[in-house]
Amino acid sequence: MQTGREFAQAPGGGGGGVIASLLGTIICFIASGALAGGSLKFPSSQLEPVKWSELAGWTADDHLAAFAAYQTSCQALLKIRRTDERGELSVALSNVCRRAANLQPQELETARAFFEQSFQPVRIGRLGEAEGLLTGYFEPIVAGSRFPTPEFHVPLYRRPRDLVAAGYKPGSAAFPNKGVRIARRNENNELVPYHDRGAIEAGALDGQRLEICWLRDPFDLLALQLEGSGRVILEDGTPLRVSFDSHNGYPYSSIERVLIGRN
Repeated sequence: MQTGREFAQAPGGGGGGVIASLLGTIICFIASGALAGGSLKFPSSQLEPVKWSELAGWTADDHLAAFAAYQTSCQALLKIRRTDERGELSVALSNVCRRAANLQPQELETARAFFEQSFQPVRIGRLGEAEGLLTGYFEPIVAGSRFPTPEFHVPLYRRPRDLVAAGYKPGSAAFPNKGVRIARRNENNELVPYHDRGAIEAGALDGQRLEICWLRDPFDLLALQLEGSGRVILEDGTPLRVSFDSHNGYPYSSIERVLIGRN
């Protein structure tokens, strides 16, 4: 795992991320220029423009906060070189981001007008069907501590220094998710399989000062690892965001399958 401070709180200040799996019509926002050019198409899907007034809760939203978040996202978007097949959409989105960079709206109405003038809401569904399937990303929020205590005793590790990915420099920011041999070097400088989960839980990484923080429960750790990211709320209330940084090279085994097999 790797870390980063997270200042944005979860909606409602709740205790965990929510998996959204809703059966219904999907609404999304499309850069107006791309939609006007007819360049936006999805296989086996239909796009129907809708009015902003049809979006429930739109007029009551905090458009200044949304604009500030959009400007931050644009900083990353403008650095990406687009080579995908939706080039016209990428250009349209980049143009909107450039316009946003020069604006500093002070009123909700101004920020709202920016979105309404720059984007077109569309209803997306399967061809010939009135309903669609919407899924959302689950980000666990768990309690943690900067220091080990009887309550918080499960370590959350950063990438070990002896973890080797074939073809990558040690400590490289990029780490392959699959298709590359993952190993460590033994006392004879030979590449051998890295420690598996059992060995790590038994203390194979102890004493290397790799602990980011400590969690309360092994299942909190598993949730972060399965989802690939999450937030740890430290003892003083500080939120700490963690995300995937590396792995030990072993194939994933579903805990659900193991439990089903035992029963």
